[in-house]
Amino acid sequence: AQAMRITYAGVFWEDRKPDYFLRALQELFKDRPKLRGRIEAVFVGHFREENTKLVNKLGLQDTVTSLGYLPHTECTRELMSSDALWMIVGDDRGSPGKVYEYIGARKPVLACAPEGFISATVEEAGGWVVRPDDVAGIRKAIEDMYAQWEHHTLQGPPEPVVQKYSRVALTGALVKSFEALREP
Repeated sequence: AQAMRITYAGVFWEDRKPDYFLRALQELFKDRPKLRGRIEAVFVGHFREENTKLVNKLGLQDTVTSLGYLPHTECTRELMSSDALWMIVGDDRGSPGKVYEYIGARKPVLACAPEGFISATVEEAGGWVVRPDDVAGIRKAIEDMYAQWEHHTLQGPPEPVVQKYSRVALTGALVKSFEALREP
């Protein structure tokens, strides 16, 4: 691959926005211009006009690709063909579903999340956790990922963790379908 691809799947609203992540990329390229063209960010899901405006304002049009809404199977294909996955959680009430899916894709995860269940799960999976508004921290995480990617040492979660959370996710799905059966 010519560039390390970091993918985000989902939508942005309120305090879940790509601003800090995009600023971190811009700062990284400002300090290390050789990395431009070596790191790409892909967004799957509705990308708001304000997000596109920010991408343009920061001069990241050559780095950021927005694929818009994709059906679940295609979305999964994008996750699988990425080098790393990024997620943001405004508060810890975020749904763990995305974490399970990211871990299930066996990819390294960068989570911008407050302390809580999701950050603990990503740490258990060997990923990077940064506070959502910590631009310097996000930048450093991307830089670390890139260094590992370049040396072919970038790794997804350990297999026991993948197995554990695929069981958790399956159990959750089963519980949901049983509850649906019970409803009058």
